[in-house]
Amino acid sequence: MTDGVFQSALASFVLFSPERQANALSAAIGFAVVLLPYSIVGPFVGTILDRVSRQRALFFANLARSVNLLVVAAFVLSLIHI
Repeated sequence: MTDGVFQSALASFVLFSPERQANALSAAIGFAVVLLPYSIVGPFVGTILDRVSRQRALFFANLARSVNLLVVAAFVLSLIHI
């Protein structure tokens, strides 16, 4: 659920921001931020999950997701105050 909310909020910020007009580059960067982690980590997840405990994998996945959300939130906040 939170991934969908994050994707919707990021798309809304990039595409429907009244302060600046959205262009193709900003839309592409927004979608890359959302989809790139799946593209990078996806091919390796099966072998990693076979060697690591499920609890540890969930912990680090949620930790990485939290860090990613904080970085994006800080970036969006810095763009709003410009």
